[in-house]
Amino acid sequence: MAESVEACETIECPCCRELGELDDDGTPVAEQERRLFEAEDWDGLVALRQRLLARHPGEPHSLLCLAEAYASAGDHQRSLEVAARGYREHPDDLWLEDAVLEALTALGRSEQDFDWPGETPPVLRLDDCLMERVRELVLEAHREHGEPSDPFLLYHQLQDEAFLAFGPQELIAAVRADPAFVVDGPPEEPWNTWILAAATSDPTAPAS
Repeated sequence: MAESVEACETIECPCCRELGELDDDGTPVAEQERRLFEAEDWDGLVALRQRLLARHPGEPHSLLCLAEAYASAGDHQRSLEVAARGYREHPDDLWLEDAVLEALTALGRSEQDFDWPGETPPVLRLDDCLMERVRELVLEAHREHGEPSDPFLLYHQLQDEAFLAFGPQELIAAVRADPAFVVDGPPEEPWNTWILAAATSDPTAPAS
């Protein structure tokens, strides 16, 4: 979190403005957050971010940070309540939209279980359609660059298309289990995984 303060030099940035503040005991908020993260003191993080929200009521970033703190503490219902409040007040904020979707996913619900102020945002799940899209991306990368695909990069590419109701390691596990893919790298090292090839959806076409 401290790196965010260094990366942004304008007080108009809410995350940096809040991290640059002093907590009630005079300790810099950035230092407090660093200690809480290192100690995995999620209840302490919730309390800190509640204090920040009290200082900046209605501030979308403060609402987002509190929702994320509740999620870290495992209280996904409270996370949903805070994120939903923020999103309804700031319906153009995509960070808050994602926070709502993340909380719904953690609670075993879907995007249909929320009263969206506008259109329901698109969500991708690990199904046959998703795996076909992954095959397309792998084949495209091989044709253009002749290189294996990094599944974490694929994950970020998919994030540009919709909210993902799964994590990168779940994607890697699904790719490993799908015979359409040739995967290299030990299963216990997901960060060292490469997708070497994928079968095309056309059985008459050669695989890359």
